[in-house]
Amino acid sequence: MPPRAGQFAGRAKLKGDAAHEVYALSPEQVAKWKVAAQPLTDAWATGVKKAGGDPAKVMTDLKEAITKFGAAF
Repeated sequence: MPPRAGQFAGRAKLKGDAAHEVYALSPEQVAKWKVAAQPLTDAWATGVKKAGGDPAKVMTDLKEAITKFGAAF
C-alpha cells in the first residue's frame, strides 16, 4: 500500500461514518494555522541550534522525507 493510501482510506471511512464530521480546510485557513504555529516553529529552531544543529538543514531534510514518502499536506 502506498504511504498515503492508508490515510486516504481512513479519511474516506470517517467521511462515510455518520458519527464523524470531516472538514476540508480552505487555503486561508491553512495560512492562518501556519501563522499560529510560527512561535512553535521558532522555539523548535532555537532548540535545534542549542543542540548544535542547523534548523534550516533539519527542516529541509524533513520536508524532503515527507515529500519522498508522500506524506505532504
